Amino acid sequence: MPEFGLGSKTARGIDMPFSQFWNPIAINNVAAQTEFYSEANLRALEKLRYDAADSEKLSRLIHVYHETLGYQIVRRAEEAKIALSEQDKYRVDISIINDLFAVDITAKQFAEAIVTPTDKMRDLIVEVLAQSNKKPDVVFMTGGTARSPILRQCIEQQLPDIPIVSGNFFGSVTAGLARWSERCYR
Repeated sequence: MPEFGLGSKTARGIDMPFSQFWNPIAINNVAAQTEFYSEANLRALEKLRYDAADSEKLSRLIHVYHETLGYQIVRRAEEAKIALSEQDKYRVDISIINDLFAVDITAKQFAEAIVTPTDKMRDLIVEVLAQSNKKPDVVFMTGGTARSPILRQCIEQQLPDIPIVSGNFFGSVTAGLARWSERCYR
């Protein structure tokens, strides 16, 4: 979200609030979406743009607000994540207003961006192993996450010599949810 103002400052040197950049892309969080797309937040965004050292980036964020483009940004990030599972760098093209800009992302930047969730996954594996006092025979990875060499490496480090199996990268989570909903709503 740096191209939308994340990490930028006001003219007085104050950091822009993180929530303004998280909420539009938290597409599975109804409260975050409601907050971002509220009238009160539009006024807050306009004030931030007025106070911004770089108002152009905040104008992009306001356009995201007006056109409800959070999902588009998330989709571009998902495309980058998929590409970075197989290559070292990727260029994301984003069109906002009449502004087409490109963001180059490297696998190293991606790895740095997911340190916290990777650490949480590692900690969860350690906790499960401690609680169960057993190791699994096999680890099943589902969804697009299964393609990530970073996450696979994290699992391999915690569970050496345990096979990791993955199948349908893109449909397995959807298929599982469909089966579960069928079971719940028969």
